[in-house]
Amino acid sequence: MIFLLTARGYSLTTLAFFAIAMSSFFYIPYISIASLPISIFLIVGRLLKNTNTNVTVSREIDKSVALQGDEVKIRLTVHNKYESIAIMRIEDSIPMNMKVIKGSNTFIMQLNRGESKSFTYSVSPFLPGKYCFNEIKIESFDPFQLFVEREIITIRDEIRAYPYVETNRSSMIIMSLRNQPGENRSRRQGEGEEFYSVRDYVVGDRLRRINWKASARYSTLYTNQYASELAGELMVILDSRFALLPKEDEEEQFKKCSSAAATIAYSAILSRNKVGLMIMGDLLEKVPPAYGYRQLRKILTALSDFSAGRRWQVSKVNNYLRLLFPKVKEIALVTPLVDDEVLKALSSLYEDGFNSYLIAPDIWSSRLKKELELDRRIALKIFILRRRENIEKAGRFAKVVDWDVDKPLSHLLRLKRTEQRYVMT
Repeated sequence: MIFLLTARGYSLTTLAFFAIAMSSFFYIPYISIASLPISIFLIVGRLLKNTNTNVTVSREIDKSVALQGDEVKIRLTVHNKYESIAIMRIEDSIPMNMKVIKGSNTFIMQLNRGESKSFTYSVSPFLPGKYCFNEIKIESFDPFQLFVEREIITIRDEIRAYPYVETNRSSMIIMSLRNQPGENRSRRQGEGEEFYSVRDYVVGDRLRRINWKASARYSTLYTNQYASELAGELMVILDSRFALLPKEDEEEQFKKCSSAAATIAYSAILSRNKVGLMIMGDLLEKVPPAYGYRQLRKILTALSDFSAGRRWQVSKVNNYLRLLFPKVKEIALVTPLVDDEVLKALSSLYEDGFNSYLIAPDIWSSRLKKELELDRRIALKIFILRRRENIEKAGRFAKVVDWDVDKPLSHLLRLKRTEQRYVMT
């Protein structure tokens, strides 16, 4: 707890000392007498300021888990236990990358003894991540607002912001995966529901599988066979070298790449495929492939926890996969495509027999349309031309999705399934 003068108190105190100093310097006692009313005013204000302030504050957050860009409501309740009248300023500290979208996180109020008041405001997480609310700053003033008593109360609350996930099922991609039982159709016989062929009856076949029409026609028993429904193991790889970009591009790519990885994972899990995640940054974050919404929650949690970096080399991703996840053959690489390291990675994956998607968010084309400065327009055009060259080279080794971020990603992924898989070098 800190007891200080306000700006008004400092001004009056300075004026009183100045008057006394001038009186002493010029030996004019009347000037020091002029400071007497100011001094009395300061003393009365100090006596009226109770030094036993006892204020309690509580914070309530309507949800602890939200999507990036969601509205989160926060309610502060202040209770004055001791002072008969307290003029207070309450400020709730906001974490970085979170903005106030409704109301204000700062309140000025007057409370009587035993009185409580509540205030509500709303925030929105700008980037995926974990946001911690810690400090609530309280300033209590005397009636003349000459003195202020400052106190910091620590109340820890946490909000986890998941990346934005596109959940439009009508346009959602169904990955061409294979290996494990699941929803994607195969040309192999098995225990699915779609008719595949007929074969001779074998003792032990279930009666409901017998094809009675074929059996009556050829006077011998035949059994229906059905197409096996398979699913595959998909590894979503996030290239988190955003720091190689300018600051404004770094934050935008952070949002879009995290959202793309989350959308692809949601899509594949929705189709009952095994999905894993690998984030290549300062640390190598891993979520082994698995099924279901619990797995989706693990992936979203990892995407909200990671730190961007470039310690792990993207060009050696095939070696990491062979070592850590040897059964995986389907890759979705989400990258800002900042250099040719990604091309080396795709070439190595292609040579090792991996089927790869490349998803590269394009945040620059729309920015070019809005840019007015000639120098910046020229620089953007050069950057976009180089990026398109890398996109064309990547098309030799992977199914490339050059994502214009003004359009839904899920729709572009669905359209990509009808195009040619690879272009041979």
